[in-house]
Amino acid sequence: MLPAKNLGANLRFLCQHKGSISSICRALNLNRQQFNKYLSGHSLPNPATLRKICSYFGVSEESLLQNPALVRTELKDQAALVQGRTGAKAGAFKLLEDILGSAETSLEPGFYYAYYPWTRDPDKAIRSLVIVELKSGHTLFRRYTSLREAGTATKYYHIGRYRGIVIEEQNTLFFLARNRMGFRDISLMSFQKIMPNSVKLMVGVALVMAPWGPMASRVTLEYAGASLNFREALNDCCILELNSDAIDPIVRSSILSSNDLVTPQLMPFSLLHNWSLFNDLALQTR
Repeated sequence: MLPAKNLGANLRFLCQHKGSISSICRALNLNRQQFNKYLSGHSLPNPATLRKICSYFGVSEESLLQNPALVRTELKDQAALVQGRTGAKAGAFKLLEDILGSAETSLEPGFYYAYYPWTRDPDKAIRSLVIVELKSGHTLFRRYTSLREAGTATKYYHIGRYRGIVIEEQNTLFFLARNRMGFRDISLMSFQKIMPNSVKLMVGVALVMAPWGPMASRVTLEYAGASLNFREALNDCCILELNSDAIDPIVRSSILSSNDLVTPQLMPFSLLHNWSLFNDLALQTR
């Protein structure tokens, strides 16, 4: 069988256990008509879409393109393994949806750069890497932050490795995450989309727990594409001069205009100032 035919047969098998085709397309943010072409074996997705489909079903690209008669058991086992891992998290996801909104977002999966004004030097900015992906109907993200200077030999001096979920409510995107490094601080970024499809460049607010207390900063999120090399993109996490050619002029303008728009330090976080309670929470989520 041809790869497209293999893909179609394997997709039809996997869809039997995932609900309606419409809900699958919404979760994957794919056009229903195009997805039907994959199901019928008349078309192959591009590499980025193929990775997204495999991530959603919890199967490998190699398995999805193999002869169905040879990999049916393998596909079933792979999908069941992922279903078992994600089942325990369903309650937490549902709680977040009830509090903040729907799990379905309009955010395009791929690589983003987040820019923050560098508080120690107004002529510099911190650039973090944000990776957005769809998994089991949810929009998840990872964010990497480094405080190394651009051009220095130290490649991976990271002080932030966040993992979290994206929630969309009333044209606003919320990025809620916990740092996997240090004292496992919680962060929240929010972006209000000025236009319905304005996801290529957004300006918002970031709230983070620094060792000395809660901090607030403006943040600019720039879409960088769906197929960057991860290692190369990770190496772009650094502190940059604002006049650097690596910063888009529009991004530079947003950083410069936002320096005075948010109070640098927020004091009324009485809950988060109870450090014993916060540390207990961090230990429970390890």
